[in-house]
Amino acid sequence: MDFIESGEKSALVEGTDRKPVTLVQGLRKVLESEESNGIRVVQRGMETYLVRE
Repeated sequence: MDFIESGEKSALVEGTDRKPVTLVQGLRKVLESEESNGIRVVQRGMETYLVRE
């Protein structure tokens, strides 16, 4: 994932046709399976972000 390597504190997830709820669920599942500690998914309105804790 580019976000993990970038070192950025947060990033907007865009460029997908998925509904926000489906996108959040999928990203959370991937982050759990890859044990990406310190990264979480946040939904604000219709926008989805990856956030480093």
